[in-house]
Amino acid sequence: MEKRLLQDGGVLPSQIENENIYDLFRITKARDREERPLSSYAAHAKLRSLSKKGGK
Repeated sequence: MEKRLLQDGGVLPSQIENENIYDLFRITKARDREERPLSSYAAHAKLRSLSKKGGK
């Protein structure tokens, strides 16, 4: 697991020694902000801004 984090995850050896390895896996597997589902607040804000622009 550590080898995978070092090679594919861009994790430094000092991070592996100082952090919980399972937390590091969760962090490296997290999706980019653009790929995450919107919160209900963010979805309503986006809809409001679209309606002000005329739906464009």
